[in-house]
Amino acid sequence: MVAFAEKWNIKKIVFTSSIAPYGAAEELKKETTLPTPNTAYGISKLVTEKIHEKWQNGDATHRQLTIVRPGVVFGKGENGNFTRLYWAIRGHKFAYPGRKDTIKACIYVKELVRFMLWKVEEGVNTNNSNNTNGADVKSAKGVEIYNCCFEPAYTIQHIVEAMKKVTGLTQFVLDIPNWVIMPMARGFAWLDTGTHDSLSEASTFIVVLEKRQGLKVACLEGIAYRQGWITAEQLRENAKPMLKNDYGTYLLSILEEKDQTLKKNLEF
Repeated sequence: MVAFAEKWNIKKIVFTSSIAPYGAAEELKKETTLPTPNTAYGISKLVTEKIHEKWQNGDATHRQLTIVRPGVVFGKGENGNFTRLYWAIRGHKFAYPGRKDTIKACIYVKELVRFMLWKVEEGVNTNNSNNTNGADVKSAKGVEIYNCCFEPAYTIQHIVEAMKKVTGLTQFVLDIPNWVIMPMARGFAWLDTGTHDSLSEASTFIVVLEKRQGLKVACLEGIAYRQGWITAEQLRENAKPMLKNDYGTYLLSILEEKDQTLKKNLEF
């Protein structure tokens, strides 16, 4: 975008960032809050903000940069977090994980678009003298930052109840207490692969796990066979194109499992 703006002598950019640069926390974040990203996505957004700020500094007298940091965007056709949440509730696959009052910063897509259009249509402002709308805006000369989230923030329970009300769903949502969630969490590992270092760490973790356990992580063919979704012949056909590598050999080894106790244990 910056290269395009340079080429065509564009004087105003409204850049859509994210609240991710603030890191994962439920405390109220203002535009003046120091960003402390703790995910690859948050870091990438903050770096991109700095790239745009460098563009603006290249001609600070005439260029205007607006950085918009929205929460989770929802609305018709978004096919994101809220859509997945709706289908999970409808399919009885969602439960409150420990807390119903977990805050979910969000913004309706039309509200976000209206704000961004207003900023685009607003005259180029290099001294920020027209910031009179009451927003807690972080401003430098020619640069403005806006957090775009509903305030007061909605909780997961608010969102679920609103979805049930407007869609007519009557599904009961299970509340799973923390004392159940925490022991379960020990069996899961979140592998972030957004940077070179994290990708290397994730690769090493998977290699070590597979060698020590003698199993392949996320082996879809093996899962399907053990669950009875495909036959032994279908598994053998899937393995044929990969017989020259370890994965193909592993698929064939599944067919040779004769110890029913081991086979039963592997299903869990």
